[in-house]
Amino acid sequence: MVRGCCRLWCGVMVGAAALSALASGWWLWRPREQAAPPTVDLFALPALSTSPYLNTGSDAHYIGVAACAECHPGQYRSYLRTDHSRALGDVDPADEPPDQAFFHEASGRHYRSYRSGNQLRHEEVFRDADGTIVARADWPLRYRVGSGRFSRTYL
Repeated sequence: MVRGCCRLWCGVMVGAAALSALASGWWLWRPREQAAPPTVDLFALPALSTSPYLNTGSDAHYIGVAACAECHPGQYRSYLRTDHSRALGDVDPADEPPDQAFFHEASGRHYRSYRSGNQLRHEEVFRDADGTIVARADWPLRYRVGSGRFSRTYL
């Protein structure tokens, strides 16, 4: 009889422990109300800081180096004698090297620079094995980077 009570008592205790563990697990992992997403734009740009300089505001725009000559004529004349003064400029097709085309074997692409009207243009073509055009890009060249003393790059 003592043995039967002991078994019963152990069974009740194990059952109670199991129910307690289940209740604790449910309490810890129960579904909760989700917090509302933040209303702050995490990728918003910060406001511009105040500055005494006129070229730091959101309304600043390029006015060209000629505007510097008004207040700084000596520095302006000196600057014009440097290659750096010719490092960025508008493309003038009459000032650029002649039209060219070449095939870049490693990439399988055809490149061409050519004049069309008053524009210098850049074309890139990729063809499949049959010669069918798979991709083609053709853009006007607006800016020249580099004075031409060593090289030029176009944008």
